[in-house]
This record gives sequence, C-alpha cells and structure tokens, in this order.
Amino acid sequence: MRLTRLSWFVCIIVIGIVTSGRAQTTSGGTIDWESLDAAAFATAAEGYLKDAQDSSASHVAEVAWRRFLAEPEFASDEDPAVVAKFVNLFGDRRPPGVDVGKTDALRSVLRDRIASDDLGLVHAQLERLGITQLRERLDLETASGLSADGGHKKLEQWIEARSIESLTIDELLWCLDRLSSNRADILEFTASWTGTVVAPRSGEYVFSVSPINVNRGGRDWVRHAMTVSIDGQEVLKTPADVSADTEEGEGDFRQLRHISMVEWRPSAEPVALVAGKLVALRVKMSFACKRVDALQAPSAILLWKGPGIRQGMVPPEALSGPEGRPQLDVTFRWKQGAQQRRVDRQVRKIDFVVANPSEIAGQNQELKARLSARLVQLTSDNEYLAACAACTTRYAMIASPTAIANLSSAQRERLSEVLAARPEVLRSLRPDDCVALYAYLRFGAEETALDFVGAWMNEHTNVVPEIAADFFAANRRPYWEFGKMLGRQLPSHCQLLQDRWLTSSDDQCVLPAAYVLSYAKSMQQTTVPPRAVLEEGDTPTRSALLDWITYLDDQVADHTELDGTSLNWRLARAQAAEASAATDSSSGHDEYFLRGMDWIETAQDAASDMGQLERAYVEKFSRLAATNHVAKTNAALQEAGGVFADATVNAWKEQCDEIARLRQQRQAESARLARTAYLSAIDRFRDEALRRGDDSQVARYQQILDSAAE
Repeated sequence: MRLTRLSWFVCIIVIGIVTSGRAQTTSGGTIDWESLDAAAFATAAEGYLKDAQDSSASHVAEVAWRRFLAEPEFASDEDPAVVAKFVNLFGDRRPPGVDVGKTDALRSVLRDRIASDDLGLVHAQLERLGITQLRERLDLETASGLSADGGHKKLEQWIEARSIESLTIDELLWCLDRLSSNRADILEFTASWTGTVVAPRSGEYVFSVSPINVNRGGRDWVRHAMTVSIDGQEVLKTPADVSADTEEGEGDFRQLRHISMVEWRPSAEPVALVAGKLVALRVKMSFACKRVDALQAPSAILLWKGPGIRQGMVPPEALSGPEGRPQLDVTFRWKQGAQQRRVDRQVRKIDFVVANPSEIAGQNQELKARLSARLVQLTSDNEYLAACAACTTRYAMIASPTAIANLSSAQRERLSEVLAARPEVLRSLRPDDCVALYAYLRFGAEETALDFVGAWMNEHTNVVPEIAADFFAANRRPYWEFGKMLGRQLPSHCQLLQDRWLTSSDDQCVLPAAYVLSYAKSMQQTTVPPRAVLEEGDTPTRSALLDWITYLDDQVADHTELDGTSLNWRLARAQAAEASAATDSSSGHDEYFLRGMDWIETAQDAASDMGQLERAYVEKFSRLAATNHVAKTNAALQEAGGVFADATVNAWKEQCDEIARLRQQRQAESARLARTAYLSAIDRFRDEALRRGDDSQVARYQQILDSAAE
C-alpha cells in the first residue's frame, strides 16, 4: 500500500497525538484522562490547564468533549456543578467538528436549573452562603452565561460582608484566583505614570527600573520597553533602540520581534536634584506578547539611589500627583478588538507587576491587594511554616501566581527572606515548583529570591536522576527553565549564583546550581563570526558556556582525591557537555544526554563509597534507558550485577524494561492509529468521488481499501 502525501500528513498528525499518550505528566504526577470520572476529570483539569501549553490543553479538551459526547453518564445534567465546571473549562475549547451549539445547549440546561433554583443557591442571601455554596453558585452563573464578569461583584460583596481575617489560606487563594482575569485577550498595552518627585537631599540621583529583561524573540516573542523622564528630559530608555513613548498603545518595538535578544539597560545617567523642589516625573511602559506567559511577566518598578540613599524603590513620600494631589496618576491603554480602551487609576508608588496583561482591565485592585497582604501574613506565621517543614501542608504561595503578582516589592522581599532563612520549609518542593515560585517572587526582590532558591538547591546537593522514558522532562526541564530566566533575563545573577550557591560548605558541587548554570551559560552563547569577516588580528569571542566548561575542568582537576567531593564535579561536567551538545544543531535531541557519558564513567571511578557508586550507575542507566540504547543498558546492568546486591540491580532492570515496553507499546499504537486514520481518509475520499460521479477514482480508492482488508 503506497501512502500519498496527504496520507503521510494524516499519519504524522495521529502519531503526534498518540505520542502525547493517554496520560500526561504534571508536577503532581501522571493524569490518565481516560479513566477519570467527570467530577475528578474537571477537578484535575482545573489545575492542569492553568499552566498547560496550548497543545496539551487542546488534547485534554479533545478527550473531554469526546467522552462527553460518547458517554451519557459523563458530565450528566443530573449534576449541574460538574456540568458548570465542564462548560467553564471546555466551553470555548471545542475541538474541530464540535459545533458551538453543543456549548449553548449546556448553558441552556444550566439556566433552567438556575431558574428552578432546585439547588437552593440562587435566591439565598449572598452573605449567608458558605464558601462551598458560593463557589457552586458562581460556577453555575458563569457557565450559564448569566454572569459576564465571572461573578466578581458578588464575590466582592460576599468578602465585604465578612472580615478578611476570617478567611483561611485556601479560601484566600480561591478568592484571589476567582477575582483574577481568566481572559487572555489583552496581549499589548501601555502604561503611563505622571506626577512629581522630590529629593530629600540635594545631589545627584540615579533612577533605574527592574533589571529583569523579559524581552525575547522567536515564535513566542515578548517585547517590553521603559522610559523615565525627569523635569521633561528623558533620562532612561530601555531597550535603547525602541520607543515606549506612544499614546495609542502601539509602540515601535514591533521591529524587534524577530531579534532573539535586546540589550536591557536598567539604570539612567545621574540627575541633579535640589532638596525639597518638586520636579515633573513621567514613567512609561510598553508591552506586547504573542501569548500570555507568567514567566515573562511585565513589570514597572521605579528605583533610585542618591546622597545617603542606598538603591531602593522611590518611596511614596517622595512622590505626588499632578497639581499637588497625594497620588500619582496612572493610565493604562490597550486595544480590544477594533476599539481603544483605557483605565485611569491613582497609586502611591510605581511598583507594578502583572502575571496576565488582562488584569489591567480589572477594577478590584485594592481588594486583591488586601487579600494578598493577609495571605502573606498567614504564610509567614511560624506555626504554618513549621507545618510546611514537617510536610503536613504544602506551601500555599506555590499555587497562586495571581496572589504573588498582587504583592508589593516589599512583601515579595519579605517572603523571600523568610524562605531563605527557613530552607526546611521548601525541602519537599519539587524543582518545578521551586523555580515557579522564584519566577513570581523575584520582581523587586531579585537577590533574596535567588537566595531562597539557592538554599533549596543546597538542600538537594546530591540530586539523583529518575529513570524515565523522557530524561529531559523528568530530570532537566526545571533547571533549563531557571537557566533561561537567568541567562536571558538576568545574566548578572549567574555569577551571583555561582559565587553563593555552587559550592556547599563541605566543598561539594551543588548539582542543581551547576545544572542551572550550564543552561544559563548556553543561553548566553556568543555567535562567533565566520573567520572570513574577522579583521586581521581579531580572534573569535569565547562563549560563556566555554568559559564555564573551562571552570568545571579546573574544579575536576582540583578534586582528584577520593574524599567524597570529586563525584559531583564530574557529574556537573557531564551535564555541561550535554548543554554544549544542545547548542549544536547537528546533534539529535536524544543524543544530547549521551555527550557526557565519558564523564559519567570517570564519576564511577571517582566514587568514594558504595552510595556514590550507586548514584553514578543511576546517572548512566537514566540516560541509556531514555535514549533507547537497549544493548548498552543491558551491558551496564550486567556490569552492575557484579557490584551491587541482586535486589538493587533487579529494581533498575525492571525500570529499564518498563521504559522499553512502554516505548514499544506507543510505537505499535501509533502505527495502528496511523493506519486507521489513513484508511478512514481513503474511505472519505471514495465517498466524495462517488458523489462527484468519478468512477475511476472510486475504483482506485476501493482497491486500496480491499487490499488493506486482506
């Protein structure tokens, strides 16, 4: 059977879907979407879809709608709470072929249930509802289409009817999440703060903004620009070759969308100010992105330093609004559809971070700030922190980037200091949770946020890889994400991480820090010009990654004694070789993780005890099994049999065999579904040819189907 170009395309699509599998891996484990009942499905999807990539979200929505349409008991209208969740999660995520009428029909059913009020929720006095009943009511009203704002006004009334101090941590998190925007339709906006600034002492002042550069190019481009004007003179403009100075929200930074990196200069030249003299101030920000990404959050934080003043945020007492008003004016402008929109507010200082640009359209900023402040208070309590350290509760701020985005820089600094001083609180955190927490807390607290992550890394100095089918997803992705943030957004902190946290107190290499630094240095890779364009006497620029590898080579040379410190430096060197291979387009993805195998072998030789030797073998197995090197895996297992107890080797063998079995199963399933999709397409083409009366094509397609059936 010969495949046409179209059939190959169909096969590729199907294989791509199957490769993602029935189950999907999350930070909380693996979710098998096919086996969950409707209520469990909705609960799992609610958390999963917050951070899922577009392709993963589409896959979950496809499974949800297929099961809803094929299984009468799935999301039955007998349980309106489940149906409401289904509509809220998937109503606007319909896969191709599912008509909008399906969603409309579900909304109609929910409106009927609301009208009958057989649940006793709708006509009950709002303030008398418990939080569980309130959640059900708001879910119902939003899903039915009766609540245009997601129930924000009712939630505000409910909160104001009681004391914020009476809310638990979980209730505060839910309120903040509910009050946040669930839209992602504002992808470009400008903000402008105007007023006056007054210096407490005469002298030269240096104004600056956040050093975090979230600009990036490529498919998911982000563009962020800032200007600061003092007394009518522009003193700061970053990036230097773009402008944030527009009224219509357009900006001329579109020109840089295909440039991978731009130079971010956060500090201005010194400005002479006279004590007590009011000077006009204007700060402008422009932001645009391809899609909403909380790790690329825009910020506008105005800092200064001057005579007797260390660098810090310009305090509220130094700022005032136009015409002597006590607060600065801030105006946000954005485009919604074809319409220009704006909102005006007053603020006491310039301390702005937003995880989702659509938040700028919200009208409940003060309430969210109060809820977030209470959350900081509760999560800084010693008794609560002790419970987190004892693993009897999970640190709450991990679950709510919205809550952190509503904090002030001072509050983020305070939380970071608490976590840096109490590393045991975060000891049980997964790497991805720790990296996400850093991403949200770092604005205005860059060094202290780095320190709490460094303290976490120190707690996991000897991290051991998981033997899994996807080595990168299981063992490297969080470090790669962190490396991206440092290498691209805050490169000066690479040296800070190296100086403070790379080496433990007993001279061990802290492996998480080393892994992050390898990826960060690879992000700073300098493009070396072809020798043909170098001027005589010039030499190619060394990349940051090559300098890092040289540093690791020196450390390996300095740690040759079998005193327990040698192993980790060799493992770090192996991972640096992998990061180097990842920058080489000639290397296949799976082969990246084999480029450091020579260093893994030397790590085995450098092991000072059986525990270290076991770690070195796991490093080897985790790479070989994930890259489908069956013969080499078996040889390594046979070698290990002469060193370790049978139970240990058998456990490794079972893990490696399971990975091989799952890979074969996925390949067989991919081939089966690709064949089914191909024949389904041929069957459809035959029917279309039959309707056209094209007998020759009908015969051709029928022959293919008959041959396949034999």
